[in-house]
Amino acid sequence: MLGVGSALTLLEAGGFTADGGGMSRFSRLTPYNWRLIVAMAALASTAVVGAVPPADVALDLPALHAALDSATLVIAIVVSFLFCGRFLRTGRLDDLLLTAGLAITAAASLVATAVAVANLNGVVLSAWAPVSGGVLGSLCVCAAALCPPRVLRHARAGILWTSAAFAAGFALLLAALSVMLPVLPSLVPEGEPPAGVPPLLEGPPAFLATEATMAVILAVAALGFSRRAVQTDETLPHWLALSCILGAVARLDLFLYPSLFTQWVSIGDVLRTSRFVVLLIGAGMEISGYWRSQSAAAVLEERRRMARDLHDGVAQELAFIVRRARRGEGDPGLAQIAAAADRALLDSRRAIAALSLPIDERFDIVLGRIAEETAARAGAHVALDLDAAEVEHEHAEALIRIVAEAVQNATRHGGADEVSVKLDAAGGLQLRIADNGSGFDPDEAAGRRVPGFGLVSMRERAEAIGGEFAVVSRPGQGTVVEVRVP
Repeated sequence: MLGVGSALTLLEAGGFTADGGGMSRFSRLTPYNWRLIVAMAALASTAVVGAVPPADVALDLPALHAALDSATLVIAIVVSFLFCGRFLRTGRLDDLLLTAGLAITAAASLVATAVAVANLNGVVLSAWAPVSGGVLGSLCVCAAALCPPRVLRHARAGILWTSAAFAAGFALLLAALSVMLPVLPSLVPEGEPPAGVPPLLEGPPAFLATEATMAVILAVAALGFSRRAVQTDETLPHWLALSCILGAVARLDLFLYPSLFTQWVSIGDVLRTSRFVVLLIGAGMEISGYWRSQSAAAVLEERRRMARDLHDGVAQELAFIVRRARRGEGDPGLAQIAAAADRALLDSRRAIAALSLPIDERFDIVLGRIAEETAARAGAHVALDLDAAEVEHEHAEALIRIVAEAVQNATRHGGADEVSVKLDAAGGLQLRIADNGSGFDPDEAAGRRVPGFGLVSMRERAEAIGGEFAVVSRPGQGTVVEVRVP
């Protein structure tokens, strides 16, 4: 039971899927379902704390307690740094508040650890520093969940002013705590550490009050981030909501069983660390998504540069060759040159169109647009019946070229005015291009000394991606081109 909340969260982080059986249902759970599952599992662990004797749900392991505190501190520092980078990129107010909240929590834990190790001002300050910082940090996180994602005008200046204000405010807080030590209530039980596990709900009232306050604040923050996850397409609010759920239940567990400053390790301590582990996973996925988008943008820019070079260079020269060769009417050699140059010009235009397409656009949309544009040049109409399908980039480019070549042949050589393009994605990809043109005899075309360039090109492109290519045609009955890719 100790790690049930974090274990369920890590299942989602790993993108758990399965091919069959009941386990495959995990892959179809929505983010809302995952938040509900984590909340129920964490609350179930709280119910266990209240129903089972404390000795059965806590471990007398001071070293493990110290290890969890250290892990929480290190992860909080790393996550604060990562979210600071996100704020510098987005410049949004909610990201600034989130960064400040995590930084305050990390700084409070760091100061508490330093004070405890150096034995400065006694144990009272070492207890009040993380509690005060935890409350302030939770308030900032809650404000980040509730405030609108407004973009600040001067993001870098904002982080500098916020850092200065944070440092000054935190120094004043520590100074105030040091001055008020004589009148501050103790957050640590008096006397020697208990020989056994302390009873439930038995601890200093000030400590119980702060834990209950943080539980409520983090629960409100979880609701705010959950609402934002529904309203936007971002995945980060979902992870923030999961983190706040675990944090709220951890504080509830520590309210019921106050082991924060004892040698006992409870479920609340594990959930408290799990909260920051989830934050680290969410930040890592955010960074991964950012670099993927940057890489995609760089690829798209390079493709567009190549398209511009082709348009301004090769395509222009081919168009010049076509115009000059067509002037020599009656010369068979010039006619062949004009035809070859015209085919090369059309092929270069298709390459320019393919390079200029957004790489994140759906394949069926791109395929339909290319077919319509190719047919429109000859005044023909295209009927589309395309399934939505995810296709590898190399396969997509080959199939687009095949469709463009088949539609061009149908309108240019077959005189077709109606072309149908069908893409069936059930059990592999099946592409079918049919027209109402004049048709031809495939056996006669294959027996020529120089077979049709278009047929050879389409067949080679299909075989290059492991597909099967077939042409069915008869004179006067149109043509059907089929490509099957397993």
